[in-house]
Amino acid sequence: MVEDDVLADLRPLLEAAGSYFCTPDQTRVLGPLCFDMQQMRMRPEAVGQSARVLAERAGFRVPEGTRLLLAECSGVGRTTRCRTRS
Repeated sequence: MVEDDVLADLRPLLEAAGSYFCTPDQTRVLGPLCFDMQQMRMRPEAVGQSARVLAERAGFRVPEGTRLLLAECSGVGRTTRCRTRS
């Protein structure tokens, strides 16, 4: 979790270290692929997979060297909905 006033400074550092910020559409597909909201746990088939593999399974490509997929979420718990900033 990152506070809004810190994100502007942190984002370029994360991107330089291999992070990719998912678009809202990418996040909508990626979320259920990786997380089971009914059981409130990561899906076993997603655990340990590279960012590239997860992105491809979700139907999008990430730049070479991507190590981490990031998405903005509106909260924590069963009512959480993930989204990203434009």
